Formats: sequence, C-alpha cells, structure tokens
Amino acid sequence: MPVSPTPSSAAGAGAGGARAKLVRIREIEKSQGLPEAERALVELIRDGEQSHHFFLALVRILIKQKKYDDALRAATKASSIAPMEAEPHVAIGVASLRLDDNERAAQAFAAALRIDPNSSRANLGAAAVKLAAEQYDDAMELCERVLKLDPTLERARELQARINMKRGRGDLAINDLRELVDSNPENRRTKRAFLRLMHTEGRSEEMLDYLRADAEANPDDKRRQNFLARIAMRVGQPDIAVQQYGEKIEAGSAKVGDRVRYIMALVEAGEIDKAQELVLELKGQRASQPIVSLINGDIALKLEDAELAIRHYEAACRAADLAPLDGPEAELSLAPLDRARNWRNHTIKLITAARKQRHGNAA
Repeated sequence: MPVSPTPSSAAGAGAGGARAKLVRIREIEKSQGLPEAERALVELIRDGEQSHHFFLALVRILIKQKKYDDALRAATKASSIAPMEAEPHVAIGVASLRLDDNERAAQAFAAALRIDPNSSRANLGAAAVKLAAEQYDDAMELCERVLKLDPTLERARELQARINMKRGRGDLAINDLRELVDSNPENRRTKRAFLRLMHTEGRSEEMLDYLRADAEANPDDKRRQNFLARIAMRVGQPDIAVQQYGEKIEAGSAKVGDRVRYIMALVEAGEIDKAQELVLELKGQRASQPIVSLINGDIALKLEDAELAIRHYEAACRAADLAPLDGPEAELSLAPLDRARNWRNHTIKLITAARKQRHGNAA
C-alpha cells in the first residue's frame, strides 16, 4: 500500500522518557524482530503508557506483521486518545485499506485532512482510496498535490506509476518507476515493482540488460548479482544465471544454497552432465535430501523421463515429511510429463513453504 503508519516525531512523543522508550522499541525491532518489539510495546502500554504515540507505534508494527484487525483496533484507540491529531485517523485509514474497507478508509483520510489539509500521508491515503475506486483522475490529482507538498516522497511517485498502469499506460508507469530506481537504487520495493512491470509489458530483454548493467556497475555488491541470476531464471534465461553463479563458485564465495541454484540453472540450460556431477558433490556439502531429490527430479524431467522424475519428487516429499500430490493433478489419465510437472510444482511449493515456516519460527 502507498502509506504505512509511523510514530510522530520524537518531539511529539512527550517527555524524554517516552521518547527513549520509543527509540528502544525501534532497537528491539531491528535486533530481535517484530514479534519481540510488539510484545515489548504491549507491555509498555499495559504498564500505563497511554499516549497515542505508543499506539501508533503499535499500529506500524502490527501492519508489518499483517495483523490488520489488531492494527485497526490500535489505531482506533490512538484516535480516541488524540481525536484532534491527524495521524491516528491516517492510521485508521491505512489499516482499513489493508482490510479492503475502502469506505471506512475514505472517511478516516477525510477526517485527517479536515484536521491537517497539508498532511502528505493523508492526501496520499485519499489518493489510494480513489485508485481503488477507479477514479484515476482524482487519484492523480491528489498525488500531484502530495508531490507539491513533498517532492521527495517516493510513495507518491510509486502511486502515480500504479495509476498509469491501471490506465493501460505501461510505458509511462515504467518511466515513473525507472526514475525512482535511478534516484534511489536501494529502494527494493520500487525496484521489484519496476522489474515486475517490465516483465508484464513484455520487456524482459530490456529488464535483463538493466540488471546486468546494474550488477556490473556494482561488482562488490553480491546481492545485485544474485538478483540478476534469480530474475534470469524466472524469465527463461538460465545461461545468465549459470554465468553469475559460476563466477561466484570460482571466486570461492559460494554457499551451499548458491551451489544448489547453480545446479538448477545448469539443468534449465541443458547442461545435464555437469549438473549430475555436481549433484553428487552436494551430498557431502550439507545439502538436504529433499533438495537433492528435487534436483534429481528436475534432471529426469529435463530428460523427459516422467516416471523417474515423479519417483524423485515423491522421495523429496517423503524426506521433508510433506504430503504427496493428490487429486486431479495426480491422475494417471494425465500425460506422464504433465503429471511430472504437477509433481514438481507441488514439491517446490511445499518445500518453499516449509522453509519459510522454519525461518519464521527461528526468528
């Protein structure tokens, strides 16, 4: 969404003790994660910190965790404490947008604008409501107003790009996002939106040229090289991914995950012999059995041995203690290669979900 609640300035947070507590919450968020920051903030509120700034801080943390109902309750509490402040109404609007309650969001942003007509965040929220209602001219007008108030506000430019996209003006949207990415290359959200739109508009080659130039201009930033490789795989250019991961392995900086992605790129590029050789090495490099079985399945599928591929995908699911493919997608009446592809999609989906859950629990 184009806006997200943030606590007001430290000066508005009241006494120095309150400011210090809010700073501490930020430190906990960075060092221990959102759940711990939420717990610490709730504890402060229960211990008597009833300033609306603490509830707004809670709204921000809850929205980051996609706890939108809880965020709306916290925003409503902030508004009851400080009804003549614009920010709590903005927070209600943001939470309402996340809950697809556009009517309530419109009312909240209107209330904020009555209190502070020059609030960039309230105007931006109102523009998001207009966009959701397909009132594109009104939405664009509000974005232009926001940029007059704050020319540096990237969210307004991003929203303009979305409006142009909805209007079917893909080239204009791409230009909007390209300017933002060029001005702030570290804005990952904008970069993802830019690349996604380039792909949607059928400009994958141009997108890869952009990423390649970006990686070459920043040779010490391994994240850019990894990103180029991942995107190349997604748009059917595995040779680029093979080159990127291969250079990383030659440099001695590759981890097991990089080697896995390298082998998968080799398979997609048709370099089966080399992929099979490297799979054998994986077993001694702490790669998990489900991943090894998954790659072996991909090799078999590339060789159009559907039955062998399915056996490997079944083995990957068993090794990861995941449910096997069932239902229409597993029917024997399907063509063997179609069944194998269904098995592959199923296996990747479950393994990816299991990994995300493990990382989430570890956090």
